[in-house]
Amino acid sequence: MMKSQKGITLIALIITVIVILILAGTAISIAINGGDIFGKASEAREGWNIAVQKEQTEIDNVLSLLDLASSEQIPTKWSINDETQTVTAGDVTLKIGDFVDYNPFAGVTNLNSVQYEISSTDSGYEKTQTAKLADYEPSYYYFDNNDELVETTELPTDGKPSICGNSWRVLGVDDRGQLLLIATECIPLRKNGEVQEELQDILGLNMRGYNAYINLNSKLDGMCEIFGRGTGAVTARSISVEDINKLTGYNPNCVGVKNPTSAQISSGHKYKEGTIGEYDIETTFYWDGTNKPYYTTSNSLSGNLNNAHNSGFYWIQNNILNSSEKSTTATSSNKVEIATIKNTSYEYYIDTLKETAYTNDTDTPKVGITEDSNVYKAIDFDVCGYWLTAEKQGFKTNTASDTKYEGFQYSNAHRVITYGMYGTDNTGSYQGPIGVRPVVTISNNASFEATQVTMYDDSTLWHMTVE
Repeated sequence: MMKSQKGITLIALIITVIVILILAGTAISIAINGGDIFGKASEAREGWNIAVQKEQTEIDNVLSLLDLASSEQIPTKWSINDETQTVTAGDVTLKIGDFVDYNPFAGVTNLNSVQYEISSTDSGYEKTQTAKLADYEPSYYYFDNNDELVETTELPTDGKPSICGNSWRVLGVDDRGQLLLIATECIPLRKNGEVQEELQDILGLNMRGYNAYINLNSKLDGMCEIFGRGTGAVTARSISVEDINKLTGYNPNCVGVKNPTSAQISSGHKYKEGTIGEYDIETTFYWDGTNKPYYTTSNSLSGNLNNAHNSGFYWIQNNILNSSEKSTTATSSNKVEIATIKNTSYEYYIDTLKETAYTNDTDTPKVGITEDSNVYKAIDFDVCGYWLTAEKQGFKTNTASDTKYEGFQYSNAHRVITYGMYGTDNTGSYQGPIGVRPVVTISNNASFEATQVTMYDDSTLWHMTVE
């Protein structure tokens, strides 16, 4: 709750000046004509106190209104039903995966000026990479009476089977009860200002190395924010691994179980449990006289990394890069501790909720999201994979391919994966081009009406208006 802040404000300052002028005028008048100077001063002081009290009352009223506004629930809050894969507000129910005719151009006066640029320093890629709002024009396709596919920028209304390109689907609901839409396509990108020819380069962002790893979340969100300026939008950001996990029901502390309970987590299996890559374990690294650091883990494993660390051991803490040169005094019996790092990486298929693909209903049952589900329509993109932001970006200890800081991605093989971006041996791993998909938060003042357009995948196309 906001509290009243007492002090000198602009209004109080003006009143002070006026009172001083009044007092000065009174004093001059008395000096010239005589009179009760103390009585006049008392009256002025009384007027001052009344004015200050009135002003403070007005301030308190405004702050009370702000407190009330911030404490009240958002009107027409949306709720999500995991079983039916729908979202509801009042008497309106949308399926996750339904199309909405949100237009990021609407209300934007100068499209060509709206862009976001990622420098080579921040990405580790040799070219500047730019997203321009004007490059993402909404488009619609429908089959005419001759079964020819026709492209238009106008919303189809004749009920013919239609496809939306560069458009938006329902993704879910955020923690404040606001509707989330996801772009159906990845953002087209320019490299050094030029439009690309290869589809993979057009739709892909390249990120490599330490700077790219620590900047990944902010750069993805910044690139996507420009798509949240259309009429009806509150803001926009990148899709996150938490978005995917919420929809699939995945929890790395209990793989293969959808939305596990506390009891299931206690008795279940964590991602890569019992291995050096186990989720959420801590690994402590040491110099032991070799150039391959020794490690011990909190799940009682130990050994040496396979990759040599000739230039030292590098690790990231609070986004700061730290390093340790190989110890000249360490031995196998007198190890020198380097650092302790927690594993935060995991991977899984969205249908099995395991790191293994579906084989049969006994070993790897499809407990998550299947290809015929509404959620699948929203999150899958078979042209290329796309980056995911994460509250905790990935880190994984792996003796076979070294120990790396990793970025989360959604693969076009229908799975969440992590790829190494920076290794503890100070090597940057090239990752890309990988797609970028914006998620837009919609104002709860928006209303929705189902259109009569027949979509190619039986989804409903909704018309959105904003009061």
